[in-house]
Amino acid sequence: MTKKFKMLLVFMLCSFILTACGAKVHTETSFHKDGSGNRIVYIDIAMKDEGKIEGGFEKLESVLREKAPSCIEVNRYENADKKAMVFELKYEFTDIEDFKSKTEEVIGEKPNIEREGGDI
Repeated sequence: MTKKFKMLLVFMLCSFILTACGAKVHTETSFHKDGSGNRIVYIDIAMKDEGKIEGGFEKLESVLREKAPSCIEVNRYENADKKAMVFELKYEFTDIEDFKSKTEEVIGEKPNIEREGGDI
């Protein structure tokens, strides 16, 4: 199995496991006028659900750091009301081609990304 395929399986597995424990997963993508930007995947897990994750939050963070592609930065912090642990998986890009390349590295296949309204 290729590293990309393994990473895709890890993300899918984490999504299924985390959904079962009530995790909320959402993605934000930001672009600047020069075409650079970032994509962040947020995984919010209720503190009360830590016991449903084998090894708890520490183990989950360890697995995410170990298996994430090199372009991904993994962070973990408590949300403002301290009722959830937030895992943040972030990658930055310099332009649309870099965005496509890094997205391909993360998902393991060529992404279908088009920009409406002309070139950046």
